[in-house]
Amino acid sequence: MIVVAAAAFVSALDATFMNVSMSQVVADLNTDVATIQKMVTFYTLITASLLLVSAKLQDIAGKRNLSDICFCSN
Repeated sequence: MIVVAAAAFVSALDATFMNVSMSQVVADLNTDVATIQKMVTFYTLITASLLLVSAKLQDIAGKRNLSDICFCSN
C-alpha cells in the first residue's frame, strides 16, 4: 500500500512539473496551450490507469512474481 501511495504521489508531482513547464514546451514545440493541456491530461490519465492495473496485477500474481516478470522482460 505504501508503494502505491508513493507512486500516486510521484504521478501527481510529475503532472505538477509538466503544468509548470507548459509555457516553455509551447514555445519549444511551436504549438498552442490547448494542445499541450490535452497531452498532459492524457499522460496523467494513462499513468493513473497503469498504476491501478499494476496494483491489481500485484494483488493477483503477487508482488515478487510480478517484479520478476517485469525485470526479465527488459
